[in-house]
Amino acid sequence: MHDGDVYAVPVKADLKSLIWYDARSTEAPSPTWSGHHRWCLGLESGPTSGWPGADWIADLVLSEAGVDTYTAWASGEAEWAEGPVAKAWTAWGKLMGAGLKDATARNFRQGADSADAQGCSLSHGSLSAMPFSSAQVSDEQYTYVPSSRDALEVSADFVGKFTRNEGADVFIRYLASTEAQRTWVNEPGFAVSADRRVTEYDNATQGRIAGILRSPFFALCFSAADAMDPDVSAAFYRAVLDYANGREPGPLLAALDKVQRQLGYSSAESAPTPLCSTPKPH
Repeated sequence: MHDGDVYAVPVKADLKSLIWYDARSTEAPSPTWSGHHRWCLGLESGPTSGWPGADWIADLVLSEAGVDTYTAWASGEAEWAEGPVAKAWTAWGKLMGAGLKDATARNFRQGADSADAQGCSLSHGSLSAMPFSSAQVSDEQYTYVPSSRDALEVSADFVGKFTRNEGADVFIRYLASTEAQRTWVNEPGFAVSADRRVTEYDNATQGRIAGILRSPFFALCFSAADAMDPDVSAAFYRAVLDYANGREPGPLLAALDKVQRQLGYSSAESAPTPLCSTPKPH
């Protein structure tokens, strides 16, 4: 929205701060993500390869450093090579351990499948990024949200309109309508609606995730990489791939600071705002 005019609307939402495991064979992970679990990881995703690692690192910044630091970093006001951001990269590397091996050549959906990722047991990310079938996903079998968290990372798919066209107006109004959203969320693909009036889901796990997005108990922070200047975001993804392939984090983060200075937002006011907010109770 700009000066009262709406140019894009969210037609699908995702909660990224989710940990997935099969409760029938895996012990519940710690709220601090620590323990001796093997994490599933795939970083290949065509031209945006690296984003699963970027989401992980952003989630660690948010959970360990809080909303203010997360917002400053995503807006270009915090350093990459020192402080909480650098610590998040190191923490991610320790968590992944051997899971980084070959992750750059493994598709992100394969990375969440224990059969393709050498017996891993925990996955991180949105439901729509998981290779689950509807029959597999249930609250009793899969899914976990760290209980110590009060801020979660989210993303959305937007449809935009860049021309004054009556047909486009009608189409976008329909896509954003509660009627269309209620239909869409129960189609294959695990869509979650940003419309707070859409509360009935055929899949209970989808419905619980949608409930978290409406909850006044969590601050919701838009995906850091998606909020960054596109050049900075692309460099972030590339650095994730280089790190997974064995490069030391220090030079990579110093290079990201340089990209931020040269190509990032000219000021914090240029960045999208607000990045974080808490849903108001009905």
